[in-house]
Amino acid sequence: PVKLIYPWSSKIVSVSDGVKKDLIDNFCIEEASIKTIYNPIISDELYMKAEEKIEHPWFTEKTPVIISMGRFVKAKDYPTLIKAFNIIRKSIECKLMILGDIDCDTNVRDEVLGLIEQFNLKKDVDLLGFKKNPYPYIKNADLYILSSIFEGLPGALIQAKALGCHVVSTDCESGPREILEPENGDVLVPVRDYHALAQAAISVMSSQRKPLPLSESFINKYNDRSVTDQYLSLFKELLEK
Repeated sequence: PVKLIYPWSSKIVSVSDGVKKDLIDNFCIEEASIKTIYNPIISDELYMKAEEKIEHPWFTEKTPVIISMGRFVKAKDYPTLIKAFNIIRKSIECKLMILGDIDCDTNVRDEVLGLIEQFNLKKDVDLLGFKKNPYPYIKNADLYILSSIFEGLPGALIQAKALGCHVVSTDCESGPREILEPENGDVLVPVRDYHALAQAAISVMSSQRKPLPLSESFINKYNDRSVTDQYLSLFKELLEK
């Protein structure tokens, strides 16, 4: 369908430059017909929902909390996250929360549960399932880890940064490299490398530094008002042709 329909489009909007490159390389779409407009993830609603009170004993303790979010599917590579956490926990006393539909892929779920059992992590890992409002969990966590094999534009990374949470991510195709700012302390590691993921997390958590304020360019990329203006400008451009 992509190869049949997209060439007839006046303009194609991609959610990241990585997705744009994929359309060019794999579907022979002309670069001039594609425009990257990021998803409108940063909004007043995000910050308002993040203020909701949540009841979880780990947030009343001083023990650091690592968080990750997304459906239990192969793309998220949660087994690598569990293996990394097993290493992290040996250096730093901490907890791991994963938010997302546990039963989306039962093979992934069973592999994750098997690793938790193997490494004796039951007391330190909480698989919370899907949460309608995950933002308070992210805001109250100390570190967000994305362990994915591939993404389009991982909104959770943007949300984590916006809510003042440190971030460590795999350098997967695509999105994380566009989102993260190494100059501000964000860290990228190779895909499926749980040793590198663990060491990056340990380094960030050991530093005990506070996240730097969001850059203006970051806010403008993902702010709902800025994104709306970009779409309106695109519509105007197309109508005037």
